Amino acid sequence: MRRHAVLVLLPILLLILFIGCSSDDGEATPVQTPTSATPATYTDVSPAEAKELIDTVANLVVLDVSPLYTQGHLPGAINHPMFDGSLAAAIPSLNKNVPYLVYCHSDSVSIAAAELMVEEGFQEVYRLEGNYAAWVDAGYEVEIGEEPTPMAGWIADGMISTEGEYSNTAKIGDDFELNWSTDSQYIYVGMKVKTDGWVAIGFEPSSKMKNADMVFGFIEENQVTVVDMYSTGEFGPHPEDTDKGGANDILEFGGSEDDEYTVIEFKRNLVTGDEYDNDLASGTVKVIWAYGSSDSLSAPHSERGYSEIEF
Repeated sequence: MRRHAVLVLLPILLLILFIGCSSDDGEATPVQTPTSATPATYTDVSPAEAKELIDTVANLVVLDVSPLYTQGHLPGAINHPMFDGSLAAAIPSLNKNVPYLVYCHSDSVSIAAAELMVEEGFQEVYRLEGNYAAWVDAGYEVEIGEEPTPMAGWIADGMISTEGEYSNTAKIGDDFELNWSTDSQYIYVGMKVKTDGWVAIGFEPSSKMKNADMVFGFIEENQVTVVDMYSTGEFGPHPEDTDKGGANDILEFGGSEDDEYTVIEFKRNLVTGDEYDNDLASGTVKVIWAYGSSDSLSAPHSERGYSEIEF
């Protein structure tokens, strides 16, 4: 693996010379030179190292930034081409705290994409050295065709469209509307709740809240936060998966808020491989829901309930 530094911040170091300025005892006043920020990096990986990442890192997102996606791509890859603006448009909805493996059909494009993601604050970015051609030359599996999606119009933008963005809608509480779709790989969820605080959904609890795979979201000062959690007891606590040694498996998210409703949308794999996520399969799925009146995960709920939905 080779790591590449990307200068996210380029501080200019200024030495200000004070002529004739001194303290009362005649000693010069010291001037402190600011230290430069540590540059963020992305890491080049070989096809073999990329294959190992795909096989062992459950929440890895494989990102194809090429316009040639339908002609062949790595298994499970999502597609946001770099130079038609798709990647830049998608970045606000992508989870910056999960690892990404980036590739294209060209070094210059994949390098530009990796650098952009690092500059935008993504914490763990890998770039496939040699790109798609190197993967094929190594003899690894590829897929042909379009990216699987339940609805061509699904976007994690905090706006729930009535034009078929979701294939299912249910009022699971008086003021809690749940929207969802699934395909062969992902679940897409939209929560629309009459509150200006946090909202949450939990999948497949075993007893009350215990073992529920939970997703919390809220919007504070126009900043959307969506957190992957797991309830360890019947009445909590529900720490973040990352605090238990698991991973944040939310792949994309977005939200919006007005004077009446908070909307949170997110996407994750049906099966993440994370011990603090529950596998979601076809059939009846138990859900718990709740919401609060403030933008804090530690604040108590205003309302909560239980329901069942069909995948």
